[in-house]
Amino acid sequence: MGLKDTKLKRLLFDRQAKQRGLENLFTPKEIGILLEQIYNRTFVNEKVSDDILDILYQQQINHKIPSKLPNMVIAHKTGEDDGITHDVGIVYADEPFVVCFASNETNVAEFEQLIREISYELAK
Repeated sequence: MGLKDTKLKRLLFDRQAKQRGLENLFTPKEIGILLEQIYNRTFVNEKVSDDILDILYQQQINHKIPSKLPNMVIAHKTGEDDGITHDVGIVYADEPFVVCFASNETNVAEFEQLIREISYELAK
């Protein structure tokens, strides 16, 4: 997939692997490139891109990017853990865009408010 810095080192919620220091890593830049390929239907092929979009449309945690954009279609994926909150996605505004928010060791409530405000401003 062309990812250099994004690494899947353990399954989610695998506490034993986490205790051994294994952590999954991603960069907003690389995820943004993948989302752009999905948007353009060029990630693997059109069908795979469409299948991924179908999954992203079904995201049920919607208090971040979509929070202030209730009438807008958004294909996105969130991530949460202690001191971590992420949301990456495609926002189908009048001028569609890809946006990727990632945090680590952050004040989750403050960062999520920032995600909502920036997403709203970008969608104007």
